[in-house]
Amino acid sequence: NNIHGRNKSSIFESVPGSVRVHSGFNNDVFANAGFSTVLQCVSSGIQGGECDGKEEYNIINTLQPYRLYTAGHSLGAASSAILGAALHLMYPSET
Repeated sequence: NNIHGRNKSSIFESVPGSVRVHSGFNNDVFANAGFSTVLQCVSSGIQGGECDGKEEYNIINTLQPYRLYTAGHSLGAASSAILGAALHLMYPSET
């Protein structure tokens, strides 16, 4: 299981072993490539790009940081919390 060039287990190696996530919530975030899509957008944004799939970069965008908010209800809320935690583990200096 690779996520953005990193092994999925290596992303979470700093998380204590006692932390558990319901498999349905975990699968909702990681099994359908949603997390990879978000990572691509975040990586693009950090480099000054856009999340629209275009290769064009706008230098103005690098002057002001993006803010990413996650939210949801029920399954979406669980997915939002897991996504936020995973993004923090991927980009600790950006949060």
